[in-house]
This record gives sequence, C-alpha cells and structure tokens, in this order.
Amino acid sequence: MSATYRAAICTGLPHTTVAVDHFHLVQLADKMLLAVRRRSTAEVRGRRGRATDPEWKARRRLLRHREDLPEERFATMGNALLGEGGPGGLC
Repeated sequence: MSATYRAAICTGLPHTTVAVDHFHLVQLADKMLLAVRRRSTAEVRGRRGRATDPEWKARRRLLRHREDLPEERFATMGNALLGEGGPGGLC
C-alpha cells in the first residue's frame, strides 16, 4: 500500500495488477478511525480525549471484530452510533 512500492511495481511491471491484502486494509482503516476520533475529540472538547469521554469508552468496541462482540453489545453500540446521527454527528 506504500506509494513508493506501488510506483516501483507499476514502473517495472506495467501490466501488473496491484492488490492489497485484508490485514493491511483493516490496519489502515483502524489508523484512520484513530485519527478521526482524536481530531473530533479535539474539535468538540478542545482537549485530548479522556477515559470518561464516550468516544474513548467506545474505542475498544469499535476496534473489535463483529463476530467477537456479543449480540447485545453489538446492538448497544449500533443504537448509540445511530443516535449520534450521520457523519459529523459529534460536532
């Protein structure tokens, strides 16, 4: 997923299809989730997140696999996220 790696592959092997594996795609999504959560907390609260903030309490739950969550936890998380509204609901 590195831009340098992709450029080198495309230059050296122009007819190659570049693919990304599941692990690295999920890793990138986790990093983006972390960055958005940090940024939105700073914008909304004017400070770094604390353990008592709702978005930080939900952090571990958001990073867990769906199949590892008990049904009631998944429903609770889903209802809480839906209650916030669409994108930007925290602002």
